[in-house]
Amino acid sequence: MEEGKEMKLLPLCTLGLLTVLTPFTVVQAADDSANLLRDPNQLSRNDVRLSGEKFLKAWLAQDNTQQQLKANMYLLGVMDATEGKAWCGYQQALPGSLRESVYSYFKKLPDERKKQPAAMLITEALAKELPCQKGATS
Repeated sequence: MEEGKEMKLLPLCTLGLLTVLTPFTVVQAADDSANLLRDPNQLSRNDVRLSGEKFLKAWLAQDNTQQQLKANMYLLGVMDATEGKAWCGYQQALPGSLRESVYSYFKKLPDERKKQPAAMLITEALAKELPCQKGATS
């Protein structure tokens, strides 16, 4: 320590707060996506360029509601990000019917196409179902 500098101690209330927050940090670290040994077939927050194949498997996982939820949130994210750009909006169709359109589109795809990015395939399905008229947006 430099000469003339005093070491400052944390007040007791700060130390108490750190003690209380420590279990939350431990719980957060237990997230499956941080585990290098996690099942690579399941979705994680680190999945980039998620394949259509992996998306569809998670979306239809009847025995794993967590996987279904992750896939549905992914789908909603793609829908929200592309609405009014690649396809014309929620005013034209409800999310439920859009999901049905995406499902039908994916089921007709050959296996080779399902290896392509899910976001691209979802966008194609939506654009096919609800193409924007020239000059129109959501």
